Amino acid sequence: MVRFLLIASFFGGVDQAADGKSDGKPADEIVGRLESPEGQPIVDFKVEAFRQTGRAEGEFVTGDDGAFRVPAAWFRDPLFAGEEFVCIARDSAGGLGWFQIQSSSARARNGAENPRPTPFRLALLPTERTITGRIVDPDQKPLAGVRIQVQRLRHPLNGDLYLYGFGMKDELPLPSAATDDKGRFRLKLPSGADATLHALHPAWVVRHFGPAGDDDLGEMAMQPAGRIAGKVVLAGSGRPVAGIVVSATRFNAVRGRSFRRNPRGEDPDANLGMDGYCVTDAEGRYEIGGLKTDLHEMQVNAGPNHRDLLGPHLRDIDVQTGKTVTVDMTVQKGRRVAGQLVEAGSGKPIPGRRVYANVFGDRERQRSLISSPYPITNERGEFECFVLPGFARFKVEAYREEPLKQIPESTSEFEIGEQGPIPRVVLKLRGPTPAEVRRLRPNPTLQFSTRPNAIGGFAFDHEGKLLVTAGWFDTDAALQEWSNGTVRGDLRIWDAKTSAEIARIEGEFGGLFGAAISPDGTALATAGRVLNSPDAGELRIWDLKTRELRGVLQGHTKWVLAVAYSPKGKYLVSGSFDKTARIWDAATGNELVSLPQSSTPNYLRFSRDGRTLLVGCRGGTIKLYDGETWKERLSLEVKGARLFDVDLSSDGRYFAAAGAIYEADGQSIKSSTPGLIRIWDATTGKELRSWNVEGHSSGIAFSPNGKHLADARHTSSVWDVETGEELAAIFRNMSSSGDQVRFSADGKSLAIAGHQGLQFWDISPLVPDNDDDDSK
Repeated sequence: MVRFLLIASFFGGVDQAADGKSDGKPADEIVGRLESPEGQPIVDFKVEAFRQTGRAEGEFVTGDDGAFRVPAAWFRDPLFAGEEFVCIARDSAGGLGWFQIQSSSARARNGAENPRPTPFRLALLPTERTITGRIVDPDQKPLAGVRIQVQRLRHPLNGDLYLYGFGMKDELPLPSAATDDKGRFRLKLPSGADATLHALHPAWVVRHFGPAGDDDLGEMAMQPAGRIAGKVVLAGSGRPVAGIVVSATRFNAVRGRSFRRNPRGEDPDANLGMDGYCVTDAEGRYEIGGLKTDLHEMQVNAGPNHRDLLGPHLRDIDVQTGKTVTVDMTVQKGRRVAGQLVEAGSGKPIPGRRVYANVFGDRERQRSLISSPYPITNERGEFECFVLPGFARFKVEAYREEPLKQIPESTSEFEIGEQGPIPRVVLKLRGPTPAEVRRLRPNPTLQFSTRPNAIGGFAFDHEGKLLVTAGWFDTDAALQEWSNGTVRGDLRIWDAKTSAEIARIEGEFGGLFGAAISPDGTALATAGRVLNSPDAGELRIWDLKTRELRGVLQGHTKWVLAVAYSPKGKYLVSGSFDKTARIWDAATGNELVSLPQSSTPNYLRFSRDGRTLLVGCRGGTIKLYDGETWKERLSLEVKGARLFDVDLSSDGRYFAAAGAIYEADGQSIKSSTPGLIRIWDATTGKELRSWNVEGHSSGIAFSPNGKHLADARHTSSVWDVETGEELAAIFRNMSSSGDQVRFSADGKSLAIAGHQGLQFWDISPLVPDNDDDDSK
């Protein structure tokens, strides 16, 4: 797999155009801007473009405004379909900056009609953090000459950078270090950056690890590795072919199947290497080391300059410890296939789509043959690729988040011979109906990132100006930390209009699952765990302005999972694993009432007038209580389903639930089982509407005016409460099993939180200015 890298290095007295233009056509260029952490432009940097194999592609220079320009064709070229563009900046003092931009195919999947790259920025960060450690063999003897290489970096200013693949001889353009004769290494990283590191040596299995809270990683053992070596030649002549990328990948890692397991059903070495690659030399030879004992898949990539050279896709290469498997491969010239993707009926070209071109050795598809990288359609919907002779299958998919639909003409199958003409491939998708055109498909307008930490719950203040996220520090040792109770809470306050982080509240408290802001905006309540206890839970009350702890409410005996204020701020209600919902006096912190439940009460909602309290339990029970006497008004048990969230409309007329249907055993749920959404009358308990959804909705919320209902899934939706019609489909680039959803105070934005971030979505077209909003 080939990816572009840009490396920026400092130099003085550059005698060339400062704007770095490649062809004088700004419309065909994408502007990158290099800045200091304070936002000041950095000038006179030579920016070089490389392939991951180390071959230079071009040079650029930052101008007086810190800008440099990259050809837009690099982003749109079908040769690099699905690839990411990465910009990396380094100076002589060790400063490091990066930015990773989505490929044209990724942008198309997110809904762009004519996907184009957008201007980007990257900050040059000082590398002030020193990571140390020691690499040893299984007998605790030090290993010298092991390269410690950064593979993944994350930082709030530069986002997430992930470099795929690695070579034992080719160093990636990110920080690296080598172990000394005592096995020790020192590696410099930017402060505040999260990283994934590789330990690389041909004789030892590649090891993946990441520094979490500690900068000294201690001892890490590596295991003896196997190797694959051989030669790549041209079919017919037997001439060696140089510059071919040969990759080897653990078989099950590619196919999404489970790894080889030990008798307990676990993989004790999940952090050990999955793949490796090498580039053939002038004699066509290659050697890939650092491979773990397992079945591997192998393939060759001749690169864009020789994209007509293709080779077989080999499977079941059995790598053994301490041995070298010899695998010679032959490449041959493929046959060119051209085609176009259009809308059925109108013939309108569909740009920016990946075409899956697969060729098999026979019609039973028992033996697959590798083709060139899957092409992306251009602005005219055209594509081309090279394939080996055989039974070909060309296919394009319609994405769930859009109105285009697949039809039989979305796939074309035919034989490709060694010689003779090849028909032009025409693929079709059904265009949207008028009703589908009217459906809203918004893009996120704001993003709040807590990566790598997780969000357990979030809340707005009454005016919608502040946003609070409550969660926990997510580390590599999270599983063990959850068991012993040492996971620390992560509590942040944000400007809800700009996504700027205002403050973090830190202290001796455990992971948090929920938060609520008092109606007067002075107090913040959090629900979570007691630090260093595996079972205990607690409610904490904070002063929202000073961020000081006001008090801890004692009473729950297990984790506290949910918390809510009554509309006038008189009461506070909490739900816990101890199967109780408890009512507290918000002014004194005294417990007033304990409401026993049949299972864990995860979902708590008040009506706008405070007269009704809803308590929903994941086990399927939903109860409505009087908001002053706390007497039960209505009790309902949802049969045959597990509940993931429950909400009450602000006027108290309806309540709704999202969940998933149980299997026949009444206990288990599979990812393939349907999700469901149901709405009931809050006075009678009569079910008003019910429908199934693809996937499981982990969150659900009524709009302030009660006319809309939103759910949180990977593809989330906004529904009409009266009709059950889907009004908006929201495709999200991040999701998790614990996502939550809330409307903004004015009902014109939707906030959806995953474990590692929160996004805002503009849904104002659903709420026109003349729409009566009885929430005001």
